[in-house]
Amino acid sequence: MTTTEPTTAQASDAALSNAIQILHAELARSDNKASLLLALAGAALAGVLSTAGSARIPTVSQVLGGFAAGLLLAAVLVLLSAVRPRLAGSGWPTWGSISLDELHQRIAAGHRADEAQYLARAAHAKFRRVQIGIDLIRCGLVVLAVAAVLAAAL
Repeated sequence: MTTTEPTTAQASDAALSNAIQILHAELARSDNKASLLLALAGAALAGVLSTAGSARIPTVSQVLGGFAAGLLLAAVLVLLSAVRPRLAGSGWPTWGSISLDELHQRIAAGHRADEAQYLARAAHAKFRRVQIGIDLIRCGLVVLAVAAVLAAAL
């Protein structure tokens, strides 16, 4: 029985397929993280807003609570931008705007490297937004904790 070694092109195509699968998984992971963080930030923001009208809270705590609410709102907006679909670039989002012949040519030519590059950029952008969202939530919760301590002390 003879075995044949895979050609460089076959190995490259297999590596690209693997990279594309990994990138799709990373994009799904970033969406899951952003969704969880959106729920957390939304709940914290709702809690802050529900106590905003309380007359028993000292002014300094109300100001800090308002600042914390602004940070949490900013986190929500950044995280929403992370989960918002981006339909530009390469791959299937462009297929509806090209002719059928051009679509067949692109598929036959195997624009897998373009797809991998686009997915890598998209995953990096999503994770960067998730990082910023986490930082804003952390800052908002710290400010909220300081407001709560001051409210209890004053």
